[in-house]
Amino acid sequence: SSSLRKNYFHGSIPSGFGSLVYLQVLDLSHNHLSGSLSSALFDHPSLQQVTLSHNQFSSLELDKNMGGNSKLIALDLSYNELRGLLPAFMASMPMPALSALSLEHNKLRG
Repeated sequence: SSSLRKNYFHGSIPSGFGSLVYLQVLDLSHNHLSGSLSSALFDHPSLQQVTLSHNQFSSLELDKNMGGNSKLIALDLSYNELRGLLPAFMASMPMPALSALSLEHNKLRG
């Protein structure tokens, strides 16, 4: 479990999180993170809960080869700047275990 919330982190999420193979919970909410969210974060081998709310993420980089191996149960992307069509977003992210999803206060449409 890693809680790094309420800091002054800027920029994008470091790619090094992929090497933390036992990480189950990641909370980077209430920071100043921005840019694109990589699909590698959602296809992580052990992550079950990701909270990225209250940042300035603007888009998702979805990998066409992203499989249905996601272990995510809860994903919170609320209060960001995510744009695009909601159905396209949902169809592109196969997450079979997902039971809680928060996308409120973004710029999604559709």
